[in-house]
Amino acid sequence: MSFAATAATIRQRFATEFALVRATVPVAYANRQFTPPDNSEWVRLNIIEGASNLAGIGGVGANLYRNNGVVAAQIFVPVAVGDGLAYEIADDIAAIFRGKLVSGVHFRSPATAPAEPDGAWYQRNVNIPFRADLIG
Repeated sequence: MSFAATAATIRQRFATEFALVRATVPVAYANRQFTPPDNSEWVRLNIIEGASNLAGIGGVGANLYRNNGVVAAQIFVPVAVGDGLAYEIADDIAAIFRGKLVSGVHFRSPATAPAEPDGAWYQRNVNIPFRADLIG
């Protein structure tokens, strides 16, 4: 599976499933116009490709290459309102990907961690490792 196909699969999965549980939460995607709301939660979705490796040797044009990466969802909620809402959104995002196989993309166990507050925003990140294989 190519990098482009992997990214498209991840974005489509997130957009479809997240809209079912958090339809009113705006989402920022890479290199797309976005203006964060003034005083309401929002999410930024990042796809971070990692190391790729030869995972199996086949005939000419039939080697198995494994591409690894992380889906990194950054959750922003207004500062001074606690972290409960950020955790709830993190749980929703984790459930979208945890242990799923979607169109050839294998998602592993999510992890969550806080980030330093940034101005008016408290941030919590959800990181979901993934892998996708390419025959070539």
